[in-house]
Amino acid sequence: QSLNKTYELLGATKTRSEGTWGNNQTWAEDYVKIMRFIVEDIHWITKTDAEYLLETMNPNDWSQLWGVGSQKDQTVFGKQVQQVSVKNGWIQDETGTWYVNSVGVIQTEDNTFSIALLSHGFNDVNIGYEVASTAVQAYFDHAG
Repeated sequence: QSLNKTYELLGATKTRSEGTWGNNQTWAEDYVKIMRFIVEDIHWITKTDAEYLLETMNPNDWSQLWGVGSQKDQTVFGKQVQQVSVKNGWIQDETGTWYVNSVGVIQTEDNTFSIALLSHGFNDVNIGYEVASTAVQAYFDHAG
C-alpha cells in the first residue's frame, strides 16, 4: 500500500504494485514522471534522502550499464553526459520469456532527458539488454 501511495504522490496513475517482487502493472508514461521527480525535486523527501536515492541509481556495474545506463560517459546531441540515473530490471514470466526494462534520466549541461523503456518477449535476456541499449542510442542518434 505504501508503494502505491508513493506512486500516487508522484502522479503515476497506471502503475501499481500487487504486493510481490516483479508483480507490478507499469506504464512508460508513469516512469518518465517518476524519473523526473527523482532528479528535479520531490518536496516531501529530504535532500539527504534524495541524494542517497540518486547515488543508488548510478550505473556502476554491469547490471546498470545497459539501456539508459549505456549512455554513461557518452555525448548526446553534441553535449557530454554529466549524470546518468538508472534503474534496470529483468524478470522471467511463467513461460521463461524475459521482461527487460530500463528507466532513468540522462543529464547534460543544457538538458535533462527522462527515458522509460519497457519490453517483453525475449527468449534470451542478453538480447533484451542489447535491444534496450540500441533503442536508447537510436533515440539520441535520430531525435535531434
